[in-house]
Amino acid sequence: MLHFCKETRMNAKQCFCGEPAKHQWYVCADGVQRIICTKCDITLNGLVLDFMGDPEIHEKMEKYREKMHSQEILEKSNAT
Repeated sequence: MLHFCKETRMNAKQCFCGEPAKHQWYVCADGVQRIICTKCDITLNGLVLDFMGDPEIHEKMEKYREKMHSQEILEKSNAT
């Protein structure tokens, strides 16, 4: 089972896909907290909503994608 932990600033570490990690997921089955990038975080959120049969998955995921991409743009502009 996956639980969303908290967003964090982890730019120095990498997601398993190789991108900079910015989020954390805790997998209850093995007790390991994993760091993941924004793209993988969005994918995992979509998978969980799909698994749960959420009838508003498309609307929720569109809003979540917009929110996450807006945060990335803001972080990049603040870094320069």
